[in-house]
Amino acid sequence: MSLRSFTALIGVTALVNVTVAQLTVVPMTTVTVCGGPTLTVDVTATTTYNAGNVLSVQLSDAGGSFAAPTSIGSAVAVGSVSISCTFPPGIVGGSGQAIRVVSSDPVEIGDAYVLPITTVVPPNAGLTSTTTVCSTSGSLDLLDLLSGTPNSGGSWSGPVGPVASGLFDPSTDPAGLYTYVVPATPPCLLATASLFLVVNSAPVAGTGGTMEVCSGSPPFNMLALLGPDTQFGGMWTSPDGAAMSGIYQPGVSTPGCYTYTVPGTSPCANASVALCIAEVASLSAGSNASVNWCQSFGPLDLMAELGGSPAAGGTWTDDDATGQLSGAFWDPTGMPSGTYAFTYSVGGIGCPVATATVSVVHSGICVVPPQTTDPVE
Repeated sequence: MSLRSFTALIGVTALVNVTVAQLTVVPMTTVTVCGGPTLTVDVTATTTYNAGNVLSVQLSDAGGSFAAPTSIGSAVAVGSVSISCTFPPGIVGGSGQAIRVVSSDPVEIGDAYVLPITTVVPPNAGLTSTTTVCSTSGSLDLLDLLSGTPNSGGSWSGPVGPVASGLFDPSTDPAGLYTYVVPATPPCLLATASLFLVVNSAPVAGTGGTMEVCSGSPPFNMLALLGPDTQFGGMWTSPDGAAMSGIYQPGVSTPGCYTYTVPGTSPCANASVALCIAEVASLSAGSNASVNWCQSFGPLDLMAELGGSPAAGGTWTDDDATGQLSGAFWDPTGMPSGTYAFTYSVGGIGCPVATATVSVVHSGICVVPPQTTDPVE
């Protein structure tokens, strides 16, 4: 259909000293057009206007009022002329919305002509775009991810078919191409836009916590303590914020909270966990010892027989079940001659239990040797 088929023939009669022109409008063809069409309005003037005169076509509001008209086309003319006019979408034919023609020199205002044309607002599906989201972003409204200003009320389809909810969960839904379709009122055609979704996996720094280690334990890799899902390639920082290798050396490294951070790929944020380490001092049970003891010597203080520097607070075990051990003292009364073993154990809270053994060679009843005084040199 040609633009001329949408022509309004508007006659303008101009008389000398007449300030209001009488406009005769040739009825326009009733038509429905999609969007904002450009149509030609033919204006017929019965008098000649002054040089530089401007003929303007004005559009009323939806109620037919020209209190604040909109100019939709104009031409410099001293007589009849065709004016190309752009009509906005949303006009309802015969509803009372009208046009009129005005001149500038002299000023004349034509009568209103109620438009028989309907201009349908076309659907807007937004703009085709690519968006990257994080796998932990939670449920997202696909419409919010489209560029532009898409209309609501459309339908979505994705890599595996329709998306009735219009929502996208990056933790479960597949990445890829999603299409949005907005229905239209004829003669407009439906509108479509494509959204290509990229999902970046959120980093996993594992699970932090607290632990105790023995000051005498060997060095260990802290990464192994964060759980099986922990990603490699992160960075460790010590309690004072300095970068470190992730190897903790008991007795040398500073106890406290160590932070492991795995960088995220935008828009995913970095992931961090803290591993807090406390050290327990390693305790010594002393060194093994052997002692000869007679029944006549009375109870034996086993603690005094240990070599080295044994830590206090441990426990003694009567390895041969003599039944005559009380704390750290063994009473040989009534015991037959023989060799008896007693074990001292200390530690065990965060550290391995340290042990040392005192072997007692019991000679039965014997005479206590007289005390002697060393000669003074």
